[in-house]
Formats: sequence, structure tokens, C-alpha cells
Amino acid sequence: MDSNITGLIVTGIIFLTGGTIAAMSLVIRYKLKQEQIKSDTMIRIEQIKAKNQLELEQMMLQDRKSIQPSQPAGTLFTEDERSTREKADC
Repeated sequence: MDSNITGLIVTGIIFLTGGTIAAMSLVIRYKLKQEQIKSDTMIRIEQIKAKNQLELEQMMLQDRKSIQPSQPAGTLFTEDERSTREKADC
């Protein structure tokens, strides 16, 4: 009877260890997948922010061009803005 109990205990420990390893593996996969989704989301957010910033800058540039069509294409500032900036730099 002692050998039967010992065999049952050893078998129970083996199954318990195997179950624990399988459960840990599932938890690790779940956490890894969760982190991957989180990082993909952060990358997508940064892409959207960059795209929105670029579109905003393009719209502002178009707005400036439509307001000041007589100004040469290379300058972004009016005479008043340039003189104010030059005074501030001194």
C-alpha cells in the first residue's frame, strides 16, 4: 500500500508541475500579446500625430500664401514681422 500511495503522490506532483508550466506559458503569451498591442497602438498614435501636424503646417502655409499673395515665395514673414524679429535679436 505504501508503494501505491507513493506512486500516486509522484504522479500528482508530475501532473501539477505540468499544469503549472502550461498555465505559466499561457499567461506569458497573454502578457506578451498585450504588450505588443500596446506598442502597436503607441506607434499608430505617433503616426497619426505626425500626419496631423504635417497637415496643419501645410494648411497654415496655404493660409499665409492666400493672405499675402504679393509677397515673394521665399519669405514667410511680412516686413513688420521681420523688423520686429530683427529688433528682438539685438
